Amino acid sequence: MYEKERTAYEEKWDAKLEEWDAKIQELKAKAKGIKADAKIAYEDSVNDLERKWEETKQKYQEMRHQKGEEMWEDFKDRMNHMWKDLEGAYEGMKRKFQDLF
Repeated sequence: MYEKERTAYEEKWDAKLEEWDAKIQELKAKAKGIKADAKIAYEDSVNDLERKWEETKQKYQEMRHQKGEEMWEDFKDRMNHMWKDLEGAYEGMKRKFQDLF
């Protein structure tokens, strides 16, 4: 049971990493068309989001090699929390710069 669940989650998270990479690249591309005064704030927000994404990606790579059902539950909880944090930051950025989205 644990191995099947773990494999399913890892496949889901691998896909999310690719999805977030695309989102970050899209956000960076949008910065090119922004006026100078808003561009700094926008780029700072993109950089913060990218930092969160990199931290999530790094933690995922570190933790996915841990074995054992007890470690898995902790890993799953941490990753779910990190994904929610990343998604919350993205939604906050979309609200802040809603005229660009």
